[in-house]
Amino acid sequence: MIKLSYSTFGLTNLDFLDAIDVVDKAGYPGIELSFHRDQFNPFEITDEYLATIKKRFKTVGVKPACVATASHFFTPSRPMNHP
Repeated sequence: MIKLSYSTFGLTNLDFLDAIDVVDKAGYPGIELSFHRDQFNPFEITDEYLATIKKRFKTVGVKPACVATASHFFTPSRPMNHP
């Protein structure tokens, strides 16, 4: 059972794989995978990158607990401001 998780949305200044490593090193047992346009963008994830993410989770202690969707990706009424 996962008792406490940390969201990658709090680490969007890092590469997604680095964010996993940071959460693992901080000792959290779980991690919430948050969609973010600059880090874990659901429209740009390739099968190869998903395989890399799966491999990373096999080498760290932290486990994915859930996926948080971002309304700016899925709500057409909210504009996406790209940098």
